[in-house]
Amino acid sequence: MVKVKYLGMPNVLADKEVVPEFIQHRAKPSSIIQAVRRLIENAHARERMISEFDTIAGKLGESGASEKAARAIIEEIDAKIDMKRVN
Repeated sequence: MVKVKYLGMPNVLADKEVVPEFIQHRAKPSSIIQAVRRLIENAHARERMISEFDTIAGKLGESGASEKAARAIIEEIDAKIDMKRVN
């Protein structure tokens, strides 16, 4: 079994709880409502979460990673197809 501190991607990337994780027994409507209400009613909490997201995004680098990955995959597939045509 693998033990991890966090499951949510923002939390994993920040190595701390940025967003609440509602896993199994914590995934109750009342818990979710409480977390959302806190963000709606508490500007400081909301701004802190947004700031954490900005920090995480900065660590990930420039945008376009998905497109670059997709292009690399397509190029690899094309190269394999070309190799099969030659053989």
